[in-house]
Amino acid sequence: MYRFLLIVFIAMFFSSCATVPTSMNDRRASSYQPKITEESYRFDPLETDIALVYKEELQNKNMSGAAIIEDGLAAFVVRASFARMAEKTIDLQTYIYSNDLSSRILIQELRMAADRGVKVRILVDDNGTDSDFADVMLLNLHPNIEVKVFNTFKFRGKLFRYPQFLFDFNRLNSRMHNKLFIVDGVAVVIGGRNVGSNYFYPEQDSNFSDTDVLFLGKIAKEATQSFNDYWKHHLAIPASFFPDILSKRRIKKLESKFAQMAKDSPKETARYNGIMEYAADMYKNRGFTFYWGRGQN
Repeated sequence: MYRFLLIVFIAMFFSSCATVPTSMNDRRASSYQPKITEESYRFDPLETDIALVYKEELQNKNMSGAAIIEDGLAAFVVRASFARMAEKTIDLQTYIYSNDLSSRILIQELRMAADRGVKVRILVDDNGTDSDFADVMLLNLHPNIEVKVFNTFKFRGKLFRYPQFLFDFNRLNSRMHNKLFIVDGVAVVIGGRNVGSNYFYPEQDSNFSDTDVLFLGKIAKEATQSFNDYWKHHLAIPASFFPDILSKRRIKKLESKFAQMAKDSPKETARYNGIMEYAADMYKNRGFTFYWGRGQN
């Protein structure tokens, strides 16, 4: 019995000691081959369905439209419904990804978009993930989704996370707090909300009073350029270097979790789908209130 416990303890210890590169300049990162390349972004954003709704306004490439999103539920619906309208690309950048209900619903939307052929890039700060087992990490196994983690902790076990500050404080204290949700290079949600239920749902034990803005046009283009700067930075480490997400069995388990959610709550799922359709129709019929002008990101 004691021998068995010792073996388990040793296995857990060495699992915690598993390391990942902290920079793409690390020789271990030399084998990296991007799944999503610049070729995927060689399209005209103004020819996408999202842009064509405001074709006349967007003909002036120096103009941007801005719609304020103050309500948390509305902020979630905008993200999810625009993911459903996506035709070409989705870029998600966030500091915190909480492995909770709203996060799973949103990444389900991203997965369904990827199933349609949409190229999805996700960049999350390493200090903002629950663990290497978080659902968002598993999305990297999808052929049309690539996940990167910004400014990684070298040793992956939680027990070893904070002691690393003692030896590498300047780097590890420089976190990525950016929050962007960019669709088809023409629409972007910018604001204070991370990906988590306490940013979207008021009935949570704790929630944050944030404001987002949905931009169309030039500011979305500038946001994409900003996203690319972080995506290509040497501190952005591909999730493929994280050993715990390599098992395809995990992605199958995540897919079954999505299916079980819909099975357990058919009425709620139908209501949710109705809300998504309503939001998309409202946008396509120019039901959003946009303020147009010249802006700079």
